[in-house]
Amino acid sequence: MTEKKRTYESVTLGLPPLKMVLGDIPEPEPGFGQQPFRPFGREKSDSEAKGTLNKLIGHLRKSEQESGIRD
Repeated sequence: MTEKKRTYESVTLGLPPLKMVLGDIPEPEPGFGQQPFRPFGREKSDSEAKGTLNKLIGHLRKSEQESGIRD
């Protein structure tokens, strides 16, 4: 029988190892949990954040089409 080889794309290989994700989590400062989550920080307005997100989605769609991945 012929052996099928798995191929991995560089996008997948660029992820950090799992042990880095599962490392120790430092204790947060008191009162830090009361702040709302802001993925783009305070310096970006909503329109700038949406533009950044749309660029990311476009890039992911383009790389998906180039690699031939389908839903």
